[in-house]
Amino acid sequence: MKVVVKIGSNALTTEDGQLNKEVAAGIAKEISELKKSTGYDFVLVTSGAVSTGKSVTRSQVLRGRNTAIKQTLAAIGQPLLMSSYAEAFSSSSVVCAQILLTRNDFLDDERKKTLREIVRLMFANGIVPVMNENDAISSEELLNAFTDNDQLAALVSILIKVDKLVVLTDVDGFLDGSPSNPSSKVIPIIKNIDDYLDKIDNAAGNGRGGMRSKLRTAKMVTAEGVGMHIANGRKMGTLTNIMMGAKIGTFFPSD
Repeated sequence: MKVVVKIGSNALTTEDGQLNKEVAAGIAKEISELKKSTGYDFVLVTSGAVSTGKSVTRSQVLRGRNTAIKQTLAAIGQPLLMSSYAEAFSSSSVVCAQILLTRNDFLDDERKKTLREIVRLMFANGIVPVMNENDAISSEELLNAFTDNDQLAALVSILIKVDKLVVLTDVDGFLDGSPSNPSSKVIPIIKNIDDYLDKIDNAAGNGRGGMRSKLRTAKMVTAEGVGMHIANGRKMGTLTNIMMGAKIGTFFPSD
């Protein structure tokens, strides 16, 4: 089985915007242990570079265009984010590898072929690809930015033909009300995604992707035969429980 795990900025950062190293290390440990116990292949799609960059430049005011500032923060934060993952995977004797992507990599047949081949090689050698948008050179002005890493996770899932996409965020799943309302409950399974698309709050917090983005991602991947889960990435053991068949979070069955 091949699985893409996407973890968002809201799950990876603390309330004051710092990288939550415990969450990053926890997801790396879970992936490592699942690889060893199941033999499954995993891709980790991670957000958090910009937030990490912000956390280390807090006392320094960056001057320039908004897009360029964001690109600079990503360039500062990405190696620190990747270092946290590399250390966590290494502690479980698993090698990880960084792959930074732009939308153009999914528009060109040769680039898509190269990406498929390098991921196949990594899987064959027990390596976990860790993917993120190449924010330092991506910009909406250049029309090569993803709307968010939910979209990146969807495109990767479809390109390498995975069996499952797990999207980890800071809520327990897709809720039947506002996350701020304590009476809101998780909807365990959603089959008709269009019924929910026009009714939801698209608040994005620290990242760019709100629940509307996640529903669109689910619509993309389920149409291609990939089942998708949304669950709480801040809770340790969430990924393991999903992979072991626990009915947690929200599941979108494939068409």
